[in-house]
Amino acid sequence: TRKDGTEYQMYLDNLWRDCAQRPDACDDSIARAVRASGEGQGADDSFVKKENVRAVLKDPQWLAGAQRASQETATSPEKVKESEIVRRPFAASLSVVYVFDLPDGMRIVNRGDMARLKLDEAGLDALAVANLEAALPALRFDRVKRGSDVRVIHEGDSYEASRLILHRRWAAIASQVKGDLLVAAPSRDFVYFTGSREDVAGLR
Repeated sequence: TRKDGTEYQMYLDNLWRDCAQRPDACDDSIARAVRASGEGQGADDSFVKKENVRAVLKDPQWLAGAQRASQETATSPEKVKESEIVRRPFAASLSVVYVFDLPDGMRIVNRGDMARLKLDEAGLDALAVANLEAALPALRFDRVKRGSDVRVIHEGDSYEASRLILHRRWAAIASQVKGDLLVAAPSRDFVYFTGSREDVAGLR
């Protein structure tokens, strides 16, 4: 609860994953998350700008939890509708979700935000993908170990999995592997890939 009486709730899923994956950086991750919450980052409409919109990939479990959390504070049927998360199917069970990129995190774009930005779903998707394309550097990867045919992308910007949305960037990658390009995104921070005639077992 802030000094002005407003309440802010933190969801610790991402912070938990950060600490599990990078224990040595856990204290810094916690400090950054608490500071961002204390500053009210994402709590007002100052960030609701077209240039801040990005497209990200999310799984069904995350999506269900985020939708439930966003509707818990809705006080009327109209507010429930406004708080609905905007998304589109991507592949398998994954969805493209839209967010506002903040200095220390992201905030989900809902239907109320979409109306404020005067965008329909197609316009929101085109804008978010174009902004993501412009914001991210070219695809860079390393071998998971010396001599391995499994490569990994890990930039540390929380948009690793979301890079899968940028299909044109993967065309050049696909030409470098033997067989069909196979990609796995086990979390938002890591993407692994290989060719269908390379190390499929290693990718699994």
